[in-house]
Amino acid sequence: MSRDQIVDRSSVLDAPADLVWAAARTPEAFRAVTRGLLDWRPVRGRRAPWEEGEEAAGWLLLGGVLPFSRHRLRIVELDDAARVLRSDESGGLIRSWRHDITVEPVGGGRCRYRDVVRIDAGPLTPVVAAVARAFYRERQRRWRSLAPLLAAADRSRHSTALAWLRRHEAAYNAGDVDGLTADYTEDVVLEAHLAGRRLDASGAAVAETLAAAVASGDRTRVRRVAVSDGVVAAQIDDDEGRPYMVSFWELRDGRIARDVSIVIGRPDP
Repeated sequence: MSRDQIVDRSSVLDAPADLVWAAARTPEAFRAVTRGLLDWRPVRGRRAPWEEGEEAAGWLLLGGVLPFSRHRLRIVELDDAARVLRSDESGGLIRSWRHDITVEPVGGGRCRYRDVVRIDAGPLTPVVAAVARAFYRERQRRWRSLAPLLAAADRSRHSTALAWLRRHEAAYNAGDVDGLTADYTEDVVLEAHLAGRRLDASGAAVAETLAAAVASGDRTRVRRVAVSDGVVAAQIDDDEGRPYMVSFWELRDGRIARDVSIVIGRPDP
């Protein structure tokens, strides 16, 4: 009969799954969520992410100062597509510490982060498991604090989206319909809300709808951009700096598959 005990904790984090997963692969994130709780010599100063099959061993210091054991770790599986990291660990009183980390998107630019740990410490397993539950409760609390910082620091996607929108801004203001449609998929759906009316277009009708829009003579400019999993949102102002339109783009393979644009004001004639 197995004497293993399982610690299973999960949290919803305010950051996209890909960002959290990229962080979870790094010793830097490990240090951030365990600082003051423990210190493991092999990750001191290390920046390179973990690799599948990698092994490491070194002293584990409780509270960052008290030597506890020579802790050994092997990365058994690291699957970027599934966002799964499995490690097999041991040391000191701990015969086996098998740790699975999984990250999955839950929508709205958020994700679910989960730690599952299977522990065998012989007769002391219940005691070690109780300590592990408290440890992972605090560790996930720190993940919840870290996640918004990861999202805020991810300027690369914002910059890409802003550059993309700037191209559309220039094409719209120049009446360049081909330039406007260049980033759309072939089966794009355009849903525009204008003066209380909803206009739907797809296929060739998208180009016709955009041609009618640019012919109106309105001039716009991108004001703000937000990016989450698969969605770009933008506030667009008129040429006087007043809020004019909000647009939401659903992306597929780096192109726009659905464009929902809501006109909230029009420039004076």
